[in-house]
Amino acid sequence: MVWIAEFDDTYELCTVEELRIQIISVLRGRNPQVQEDRLFHEAAIMRNEFMSFLPVKWMEQFIECMSTYIKYGFIEECQYSRIGKVPPPFLF
Repeated sequence: MVWIAEFDDTYELCTVEELRIQIISVLRGRNPQVQEDRLFHEAAIMRNEFMSFLPVKWMEQFIECMSTYIKYGFIEECQYSRIGKVPPPFLF
């Protein structure tokens, strides 16, 4: 839930596609700058922890799944966030 809330807060600052590109770049190895949103720092921590035990192939699969999750999971929700309304229950 914290991850989703943070996505929502960060999304207000950029588009879903910009957010996806930034998160995926961190998961692929980019270290976020100190002033960047905490979501990117959390993604770097997650990346480092997963890389300590996941084979490279699984890590790549995880990154692709995260990319899909961000791209398609937030497209439905973002139209409601922008206007300040809660999505209908069938989207959950």
